[in-house]
Amino acid sequence: MFPKHKGAQAIQSESPFHINLSKSSYTPGEEINITLSADDRRAFIGLQIKAHKAVGDKEIILGTFTSFPSDKLKPVDCFGESQNLITHKNNLPVTEVQLSWQAPPVNEGDIIFTATFVEDFRTFWIHVEARLNSTTPYVPLYTPKVSPITPEIDFDQCGATFGCVLYPTYCTGDDCTEGLTFRYRHDHITFQLFAKADNYVVVGFSHDKKMGEDQTIGCTASNIGVSIQHGWNHPDLYNARIYLGNSLSNMTTMEKDGMVYCSFTRPMVMSLPHPEHPNVTFKYDLNQDYYVMLAKGHTYRGSDVLGYHTQLPVTTWSKVNFKSHEIYRAGSLPLLTKIHAVLMISAWIFFAGLATTMARYYRHIGNTSKGTATWFKVHRFAAIMVFLCAAAAIVIIFLKVKDITTKAVTHGWFGIAVLSALLIQVLSAIFRPEPHEMSRPVFNFGHWFFGKTAQVLAADKELRRDAQVKQQASCGDILALIFYLLLIFLILSAGVLAVFLF
Repeated sequence: MFPKHKGAQAIQSESPFHINLSKSSYTPGEEINITLSADDRRAFIGLQIKAHKAVGDKEIILGTFTSFPSDKLKPVDCFGESQNLITHKNNLPVTEVQLSWQAPPVNEGDIIFTATFVEDFRTFWIHVEARLNSTTPYVPLYTPKVSPITPEIDFDQCGATFGCVLYPTYCTGDDCTEGLTFRYRHDHITFQLFAKADNYVVVGFSHDKKMGEDQTIGCTASNIGVSIQHGWNHPDLYNARIYLGNSLSNMTTMEKDGMVYCSFTRPMVMSLPHPEHPNVTFKYDLNQDYYVMLAKGHTYRGSDVLGYHTQLPVTTWSKVNFKSHEIYRAGSLPLLTKIHAVLMISAWIFFAGLATTMARYYRHIGNTSKGTATWFKVHRFAAIMVFLCAAAAIVIIFLKVKDITTKAVTHGWFGIAVLSALLIQVLSAIFRPEPHEMSRPVFNFGHWFFGKTAQVLAADKELRRDAQVKQQASCGDILALIFYLLLIFLILSAGVLAVFLF
């Protein structure tokens, strides 16, 4: 019920749009007419509306929408039920829509209709509500609550009485930025999560180290309260929220001193319905070993909706045995990704710099060996290494991801363009004309042009890489790189000056 419009936040002022019900109370199975509009007749382009209990488990969506303008709206089947949520199917502006909703066949107590109205891409209101009272008394079923107080973690017991996942690699407990503990007890397991985060921490159980078909349990703590949510990582790389009823117990969540803490007990075996195909279920049995993923970030203002994590999720190096008392370590970058990065850094920071430096500063300095200048031998070696490192880096990353991923389309295509420019450089150098030939100036210009093109594309490629990786690069990292490049420039310039002077 929260539009994820590139980080846009909901408007906090009172909504100009309203939910008007044809009746103030209902009986089971009764049909209620609903009008959605603004007092000043202003238009809206987007809409979502659902009904839930006023008291008790508010995750359950109640009733069925039986009538709606099909040219603007469409029904959604949530949590295995039919047409229990309405949303828009286009962005055509409307000033009013009318719906019909049928109450559930049994008394569910007082009911709250909750709507989201979108005026434009960055202007929307959430939690617009209308109350529908029950005509008969109702006693709500017991629903476990999430306590805002979480017990402290005794890190001295990690590896002794319970197992732990800790990050970064060198941390021991209180100095860790994120992690979890797990304690096996018969057919249940108790987790305690912690992370240095704005509002939420999420644990995922994965068969592999990639996002997709993973069970997730997320904990939020913000100014509107605390919550624990079930989810499922879709293969299309987004997290779908799932309703699983009272499947967890001993739930706590809190935020303190910039840290989010959370604990809960879950059965060893859980089944999750596919969010789009409820008849399809996924079984997650912690009697088996899984990779553990940890993600953290912020919730959208005024809601418990998880925002996109701003840093790469942490994943254990090996699968976790949840019945053990072992300490597991985790990292945010897979090994192949690290090798890719090392090769690219070697290519563009070291070898490309060496090739350019030799051609710029040392081509008129030094002796020749067997008719070939020393500077040219170094230049040629460095240029070949740039090509080999870049080619190896691209092959390795394609072996990992199998394709150009949707999150790195520009980065991937720029990488291919860089490799193409380097290949042209290498092939043209093989057929380099002699200095006295008329085509030599053309070669010199082309060699310079494709070399600079490759460098510019490589620099732009780095700027366009995954936003999560960029945000994890600190200001100190960038300053260190700038200092390194300036230092190399000064050393080489001083060397050339010394040769001419002495």
